Amino acid sequence: MIAQRVHNSNHLFFDNFWMVYNESFPKEEKRNFLQQQEIFLKQEYTLNIYIEENTLKGFLAYWTFPNFIFVEHLAIARAGQGQGLGKSILQDFIKVQQIPVILEIEHPLDEISIRRLQFYQRLGFIENEYEHFQPPFNKNDQPLSLRILSLYERISEDLFNEFAEKQKHVVMNHIN
Repeated sequence: MIAQRVHNSNHLFFDNFWMVYNESFPKEEKRNFLQQQEIFLKQEYTLNIYIEENTLKGFLAYWTFPNFIFVEHLAIARAGQGQGLGKSILQDFIKVQQIPVILEIEHPLDEISIRRLQFYQRLGFIENEYEHFQPPFNKNDQPLSLRILSLYERISEDLFNEFAEKQKHVVMNHIN
């Protein structure tokens, strides 16, 4: 698989990314098209897509801050699911990181969310006990209660608070 960084919606595979993004996440966990356009302008944001045989296999979207990296979205195209691609993408990503890696998941209440938690745990992510509400992507939605995972060790309360502030004021500040 070849990784490519996407800088804007003019990228050759943007439409493929957008289709996978919209199929993979519920409305309350994703941006609309205009919001996606806006975050491409933020230096902290990176969108990597993964291509094989001229087909988009998946993507990883993340935010880099001085004290942590926030993995916001990871998804595999339906045709590539169950082949270990998500594991491969995330393993390659985390092995080069020098600062804490943080991500959010739904509370593990059903089979799918329990499997998602187990997937991240197998890669070395650990649950944190902080109460966390993701700010809404859409102005009419409510904040979303999510679990915080961090790579290899729990994060300090100070780092959690820094994450929550960056999420509110940088990651989500385009939401009106």
